[in-house]
Amino acid sequence: MTHKTKIVGISAIIYLLGALCAVAFMTIQVNRAGAELEDRVQVIANQLVLEQVFNDLADLVETTEDTRNELDSYLLSEADTIEFLAEIERVGVEQGVSLDTSALTVVGEGDDAELSIRFEITGSEPLVLRMIRILETLPYQSQLNTLRLTVAEETTADVTLNLALY
Repeated sequence: MTHKTKIVGISAIIYLLGALCAVAFMTIQVNRAGAELEDRVQVIANQLVLEQVFNDLADLVETTEDTRNELDSYLLSEADTIEFLAEIERVGVEQGVSLDTSALTVVGEGDDAELSIRFEITGSEPLVLRMIRILETLPYQSQLNTLRLTVAEETTADVTLNLALY
């Protein structure tokens, strides 16, 4: 081998090693960029899922507004309590009975709060029974807890009614 051939051979090996190093370096850089790109794609996918959930929730709120308003109408707020009691007493007068509120307490707290109202209803037996039926069928979330009926010349009913508050 001649000296020139040796130099060309060594140069070729050096260029080959340089090219291999360049290819290895580029491969490592491409893999790093690919991993970074995968992370960004995952972040974007998560963001899109969150946006879809938000849109679905917003649609749910809009589509159920009428139903929620109807359900709210069956519950009494504490502010509506005075109006409710006045209305019940007005209905009692219309039914021909004497209706007195003898106790009014809030039982429980928060979402479990109930208004416990004790009424004393006095009048003729059929009218008192009709008023009890009216109390049983109030268009609110309510429940008659106790009923004590005394039948004499004038029938007296002692009724405890619990109403859900919100």
